[in-house]
Amino acid sequence: MSGFERALDDLFDRAGAQSLLDVGCGEGVLVHRWAERLGETRRVVGIDLQEESIQAGWAERTAPNLEYRVMQAQNLPFRANEFDLATAIEVLEHVPDPEHTVSEMARCAERHLLVSFPASRCGEC
Repeated sequence: MSGFERALDDLFDRAGAQSLLDVGCGEGVLVHRWAERLGETRRVVGIDLQEESIQAGWAERTAPNLEYRVMQAQNLPFRANEFDLATAIEVLEHVPDPEHTVSEMARCAERHLLVSFPASRCGEC
């Protein structure tokens, strides 16, 4: 897992994002780390579903520039190009229409998308 996280950090650094939308941020582990790395003047939004354990994680991982929202990923309420980078880390296998979700992410992201699937699904890609 540490190799995977290093690879994500490398891709994150290479993107040079000024703002970030993380779709399916879970308990906020990665999005919180990225918010701290971007600095408090850079906007970061993490979204996920309503679930007690998820929101408990959000309460533990706060930053001045980090906003969490409870919502589904199908129709994102953000403007076109509102973020530099949109991410979905091991999330798309859980949404009903992954193609539509990626399309929505691309609409909201001005420059970059970072999407990953679990290694167990790589044979299906």
